[in-house]
Amino acid sequence: MDFVSIVDKQPKDIWKSKLLVLNSRNAKSLCWKPPDDDWFKANSDSTFLLGEGCAGVVIKNSNGSIIFASTALHYCLDPLTAECLAILHACKSAAKLKKRKVILESDCLEAITLINGSSCNLHWTAGPVVIAIKKVWTAWPSWIFRFNPRCCNRAAHNLAHWGACSKNFGDIPLESIPVTVFCDKDFPLIDDL
Repeated sequence: MDFVSIVDKQPKDIWKSKLLVLNSRNAKSLCWKPPDDDWFKANSDSTFLLGEGCAGVVIKNSNGSIIFASTALHYCLDPLTAECLAILHACKSAAKLKKRKVILESDCLEAITLINGSSCNLHWTAGPVVIAIKKVWTAWPSWIFRFNPRCCNRAAHNLAHWGACSKNFGDIPLESIPVTVFCDKDFPLIDDL
């Protein structure tokens, strides 16, 4: 076996094993789940292209209904910083709504690990954003930061892409939320307008 076939075989094996793991799981366990009563979930995601990130934040209640949606344009150097800026935007949005019990979810494991960690060795560009997130968090100690895979974060992902493509930034009125954000099956879209 030559070197090229070994190098080519390894990525294929890795992808096959990842697909086997995903396919073996119960599909129901890989979808967005609402928070407990009296809690809210703030899902965030970011696009990143050529130094620009667009954050998408979707906040839902325990009924699974969207109560708030927002996008924000950020200038940054890398995707990790863009993801951290999206989480910071989610924090500021939840604080603006004065929500005490919030689970903040992101599909960026590295960002969530940095936020939940106590390390002084922070990423050189994302570090200041993580510090800002932790500063906001001190005012809201019951908040929980959690990783969730992209398939469970689709609404925020779609909103971030919509914001980046449409150049529509800011808080989105509930009646103007793009239809692609309503992607979590079995939940009402919006409780009351």
